[in-house]
Amino acid sequence: MNILPGIYHYISPADDPRNYRLHLRIEPDGSGILVINASTILHLNQTAAEYAYYMVKNSPVDEVGKEISKRYQVTADQAMRDYQNLAESIQVL
Repeated sequence: MNILPGIYHYISPADDPRNYRLHLRIEPDGSGILVINASTILHLNQTAAEYAYYMVKNSPVDEVGKEISKRYQVTADQAMRDYQNLAESIQVL
C-alpha cells in the first residue's frame, strides 16, 4: 500500500481519559510530520510515518503487522511490536 501525500487527523473518543489529537502530514517522499495536541511536533522517516498513518487510521495491530512485513524486511511480529512501541511513546508525549 502506498500512502498518498496529504494531511490525516485523529481525535480520541470523548470517553478516552488521554484526550489527544493527532495531525499527520505525509510528504511526497513518504516522510512525515506528526503534531500531537498542537504542542509536540515529530519529524518522521518513511517507516515511522507509515506507522503513524496506521495509528491515525486506528488500524488493528495485526493488520499493521501484515502490511509492514509485506513492505519491509521484518516479520509481522516485529512490525506489530514496533507499532505498539511507537503508539505507547506517542501516548506518553
